[in-house]
Amino acid sequence: MKVALLKHKSLEDTPENYVPKIAAALKVNPDLILGPDYALCFSDNLLDFNAREKIISKIKSLSLNYPKILVVPGTSPRFVGEKLFRHSCPVIQNGKLLSELDKETDYEEFKIGEKVGFNYERGDSTKNTLNFDSKKIAVEICSDHGKQIVDNDTFLEAILAYDENAGFWIRANNDNFSRWAVVVNGLDGKVDGFRYDHLKQSAKYGILSPSINNEFFSVYDLENGKGNISYI
Repeated sequence: MKVALLKHKSLEDTPENYVPKIAAALKVNPDLILGPDYALCFSDNLLDFNAREKIISKIKSLSLNYPKILVVPGTSPRFVGEKLFRHSCPVIQNGKLLSELDKETDYEEFKIGEKVGFNYERGDSTKNTLNFDSKKIAVEICSDHGKQIVDNDTFLEAILAYDENAGFWIRANNDNFSRWAVVVNGLDGKVDGFRYDHLKQSAKYGILSPSINNEFFSVYDLENGKGNISYI
């Protein structure tokens, strides 16, 4: 599986700059494209639901020319009812919105809503698993990482972050199975790829080198990239 990670500083950029990054990533034909937390927010009003719909529509149009690629472009607040919002990530393929993945934890979401008279409704992170190309992908939205249950048959753990401490952290309740992991951080625009191998006696934690690396995105070839892992 080839995964393209978008390099984007959320809340600092504009749709005019972000959408071309997605278009450029589509052209190298990865299997999956991932964007960071808050990537779909482009105004001082984080609860600008109309702006969210407009950028999702643009991404859906782009994806029509690449029907096999799954696009998970990042998050923003999503209107779900009168004075209610969730913090969500759309899943797009072949011009269609397949689903929305909703954040469960509350890290500033309550305060964001309170400023404009909205209430934050928590999602259920146990539902944030994608089955794609016969592989299970756990998508964790920022502070859900470390709290979300990750099934032990997970192929890829994808962390969509906006955090100065963003990373891939192994815990006692999920250190008994191997998997790939990627981090897309909207705070600093950095991306990283990892491999965790629970069968190794030591140095179980590996850092991946990308097969493509440019100013817009990095691509990690997970299954064919075993020679590009530096274990620490």
